[in-house]
Amino acid sequence: GKSRVGRSGVERTPPRSSPPQITQLNQMFHKHYELTQTRADAFLAKSFLLKSAMYERAAAAGGVAVRKLCLEGGAPSSVLDVIRNGRFEPCAVGTSFGPIWSVQWFMVECTVPEEFAGKEVHLLWDSSCEALLFSAEGTPLQSMTGTTDDTQRNTFIFAKSALAKQTARFYLQVACNEMFGNSPGWECGPEPPPKSRTFSLKQAELVAFNRHVWELYWDLYVIADVAKNLPENTQAARSALWAANEAVNICQLDDPASIVKASEALRHYIKEQAGHSTLHAITAVGHCHIDTAWLWTYQVTRGKSARSWVAQLRNAEMYPGFCFAVSQAQQFAWVKEDFPSLFSEIQRAVKAGSFALVGGTWVEMDCNIPSGESLVRQFVYGQRFFKKEFGVTCDVFWLPDTFGYSAQLPQIMKGVGIDYFLTQKLSWNETNKFPYSTFLWEGLDGESRVLTHFPPADTYNARVDAKECLMTESNNKDRERCAKSLMLYGHGDGGGGPQMQMLERLQRFSAGIAGLPSVKLGSPSAFFHDLSRDTSKLLTWSGELYFEKHRGTYTSQAKNKYWNRKCEVLLHDIECLFAFAALQNRLENYPQEEIARLWKLLLLNQFHDVLPGSSIGLVYKDSDAHYRDIQTSGAKLIDVAVSLLVGPFRAEPNASCLIACNTLPFARSEVVSLGSDSLALIDAPAMGFTVLPTPTGAPAGDVTCTRTEGGLFALENTWLYAEIDARDGTVVTLCAKAEPEAGQPQRRSQSAVPRGRHANRFVIYDDTPNYWDNWDLDAFHLEKPITVDAESHTFVEQTDCGPLRASLRVQIQLTRKCNIIQVISLSANSRRLEFHLQVDWTEAHRVLKVEFPVNVHTPVATYETQFGSVQRATNTNTSWEAARFEVCGHKWADLSEHGFGMALLNDSKYGYSARQNTLWLTLLRAGKMPDENADMGTHSFAYAAVPHFGSLQESGVIEEAAAFNDPLIVRPAQLHGFAQQPQSFQLVTHRSAEGQMAVGVMLDTLKLADDYEESKQKRVVARFYECHGGSHDTRLFVLNATRIEEVNLLEEDPRPVPDAQLHFSPFQLRTVAFTLSE
Repeated sequence: GKSRVGRSGVERTPPRSSPPQITQLNQMFHKHYELTQTRADAFLAKSFLLKSAMYERAAAAGGVAVRKLCLEGGAPSSVLDVIRNGRFEPCAVGTSFGPIWSVQWFMVECTVPEEFAGKEVHLLWDSSCEALLFSAEGTPLQSMTGTTDDTQRNTFIFAKSALAKQTARFYLQVACNEMFGNSPGWECGPEPPPKSRTFSLKQAELVAFNRHVWELYWDLYVIADVAKNLPENTQAARSALWAANEAVNICQLDDPASIVKASEALRHYIKEQAGHSTLHAITAVGHCHIDTAWLWTYQVTRGKSARSWVAQLRNAEMYPGFCFAVSQAQQFAWVKEDFPSLFSEIQRAVKAGSFALVGGTWVEMDCNIPSGESLVRQFVYGQRFFKKEFGVTCDVFWLPDTFGYSAQLPQIMKGVGIDYFLTQKLSWNETNKFPYSTFLWEGLDGESRVLTHFPPADTYNARVDAKECLMTESNNKDRERCAKSLMLYGHGDGGGGPQMQMLERLQRFSAGIAGLPSVKLGSPSAFFHDLSRDTSKLLTWSGELYFEKHRGTYTSQAKNKYWNRKCEVLLHDIECLFAFAALQNRLENYPQEEIARLWKLLLLNQFHDVLPGSSIGLVYKDSDAHYRDIQTSGAKLIDVAVSLLVGPFRAEPNASCLIACNTLPFARSEVVSLGSDSLALIDAPAMGFTVLPTPTGAPAGDVTCTRTEGGLFALENTWLYAEIDARDGTVVTLCAKAEPEAGQPQRRSQSAVPRGRHANRFVIYDDTPNYWDNWDLDAFHLEKPITVDAESHTFVEQTDCGPLRASLRVQIQLTRKCNIIQVISLSANSRRLEFHLQVDWTEAHRVLKVEFPVNVHTPVATYETQFGSVQRATNTNTSWEAARFEVCGHKWADLSEHGFGMALLNDSKYGYSARQNTLWLTLLRAGKMPDENADMGTHSFAYAAVPHFGSLQESGVIEEAAAFNDPLIVRPAQLHGFAQQPQSFQLVTHRSAEGQMAVGVMLDTLKLADDYEESKQKRVVARFYECHGGSHDTRLFVLNATRIEEVNLLEEDPRPVPDAQLHFSPFQLRTVAFTLSE
């Protein structure tokens, strides 16, 4: 656009308030609108003069001398070790270094050139990777990220007004990885990093910074951005473009006064716009999502946390009102350990309000796979850390990037003092657009509700531009009910957080610009508190927040999921056994710190890119080491706890006694292995233990295995009858047997396997997702089964024939790259047919499932979830039902009709699917990105089938699944001390109001109170949940308890439990503390 020439011949700019002249300008702009936009954009472009004019370079080179640390003596232990003992050698721009994932150190000595005296001087550093700048004393000062994209942060303010010849020394810790690790490809998922890659020092210099140019740049950027994104035919767009063009006309880069004048003109325009925003209000919150591990390891994240957060401390110093939301207690714990002075700065920032603590969890965990107790502990350890270190209890659960949200989360949140929830991940849904932005989320119990917000910009990494502001308003799905939204801005995933550029734009947007929503800086808590003042218009979403994407994460990295389940069970047992000891007054020293350490290791590896299986291979080397630590250390703690119960013992194969501990809330009769192919049938009381002589002589049992004339193996015991095809190991018949009645033949159920169908049939599908290899299991995988001829490559033989166990060994060469050895077994007194597998798996882009058709008709399948169960449709009547072609279940899934059904149990699997009357359990995948070796090798796991009479609630399936996953803890031992005679203890029971064993209420966790060591009052804590979806009254009986109180999940807010009676509503979670007698 150009200035108009008036009748006098004098060129002038018409005032914007003149309607006739605006009309003329609109005509001109209509003709040259795009041309004028391009002119403003070109003026802002990096290749043009304005941005380059921000920095004045010295006549002589740089004013910076760089030296690199020699690492021949090994990596330094700390920055102070570098400062005190480091040996540095001179280097220069262009120096290469590496390898990937290593940490290098540089020393930088700066001298201000004389021509920079009195000017604002910046240090520019670009090492083409992540770096952290330290003072000469070892204090972290600034993150220095060298990249070629907009995540670059290469500037440190050396001095606001420098002195000639002013000197300073700095140290830089350089991490040889980019913000997204070292994986180059993203078109179809990240590729494995090239091991030969190195990095180079691209820039190290002092420059004089022209703040006037900086201010003009962002003034012009914002106004031109508004003009570009508002509809062309609006007054607001035309006025913005006029103002931008006018500023370009005024500015002469060789004339400092014109730069100021151009900026003043734009500021005047912005001031004129105040009060003309739309009705929608945006609260902008700084955010920096740091994946605790993903395309990098935990060790790399320790540095990412420090680099990202120190940059936000600098932002807080420069921009009043800046608020930065930060989560994940684990990352704070690392910073406290590695960078104590930085941690102290953050503590002060939290107190000042510039850092807002959110989340309340140890890490931003996966919410599909962890057990209910694991989710509780995420909050317990997170909230306790924030309270101890910052004096803050989080009230916002912050989980923007997790792959689905359990239906029990609202109840758990309420139990730890959290009323609000934020995510945006469901904006990724492939099939159905989630219908709400701001709503009430109701949990599985039907009573717990949390105020929930999905930022309408559909990102947690907003860049803060006009397009995102407009999308925040236009994409708000609750316009009639709520005119407020959050915008989370800052670079994330690999860290980084808000940049000065974003804050400059925010300052201008917050002034109020016509055509845009109003924007203000604020905190998440303040935003939610404001929303909560009136929720009467908000709609309610009930149940799980199912994520219509990344369904492969229920299965990928199967060994990782296997050890997660085993470690969850182990920690449950450890805590339970020590509680047994306390209830018997036999506990003097409780290893609370060691148990907490093991819990935190487990919780760390439940991070939402680790447990789901979507990280690089190096991460799983770390998690494998952590799981070995938990298993090894946990086994020692089990032995310590057992010795407290029965006195000192010496474990021996041929010992005279057996110690059997049952950490589940129901009595069990279970076949256990004593080694050397020796079996024993042991009865153990609920929540207790027994000591008995080692069985001698021939065992008594009820199991038989016969070969039928039809080429089948028939396995039978008191409770179950099964027929196995001798050709391929599939199940032809599977019947439950009713309770024996005197004088009557025992009744069998119908077969759970439909006539003409076979269960336990392995199927393989092509599994090549469009994107996100190890994440996604796309629906079209079901369209491409891989043809296998298992029967011609299968060998079945009988290995055990009773009386305690009958077993068949099945060897199947399913494909050239999939060999399965399966042991099918039925044990005495058991209601489940078990399948124990060893699979050699070297496939690529294929998925292995096992199929169980069930002889029932039902519109829903029921799956175990955390502290309860959920029902999902078995049909595809709607797009919402069709999208659930693969779902997450925990230890069991069940298909039942009135009077009969079958459940499929597992010991480490999570991916299920159910269509019509068939259940599939997904066993293994073979994705190649980001870990090219994911799931390759040998896998061991088990599943089981339980046919049953009656409904799911009447079937005992929940108890069978718990026992399948948590066997009796048995120690053959020579006892020394008080417990040399057989004895049995039942320590905690809960009964119905009529005095019967309580049905429908599960005692999930028994542990010592978290303050057990510090408190004078010794408490044992029990966590119960209603598991049938009904209401129950329960009375508690506890050995040596003097007081019974209900507490929240943080074991706070005690409330009396009159007469030791509790009422449970459907799927209600309740925690009770028992104070022990002195």
